[in-house]
Amino acid sequence: EVKGLKRKLADQLALTEAEVLLLRKRMLEEDNLITDQRRAREEVSNLTRLAQIRSDEKDQKARDLMNIQQKSDRTVEELKEEKLSLQNSQKKHRQMLISLKNFVK
Repeated sequence: EVKGLKRKLADQLALTEAEVLLLRKRMLEEDNLITDQRRAREEVSNLTRLAQIRSDEKDQKARDLMNIQQKSDRTVEELKEEKLSLQNSQKKHRQMLISLKNFVK
């Protein structure tokens, strides 16, 4: 629409051939700049989306790491408890053996 008005204006003003060529050249440059601007906006939009995706992935990795660390901590605690239980069982077993030896005598 704006282009059409500019062309009509150029025709109405009865510009010289050189001026018409210059005006058309400027209009073409303007179109190119608008196209470049649109592409730049799309690129910014895409980069923003990528940044958000990377941020989400980083957050997910942090949550996964925290869960793994918690699971590891629980496993270590369970192993400690099992070790203590095993030690207690071995101690009871030794005491029973000693009691049996004493009983047999």
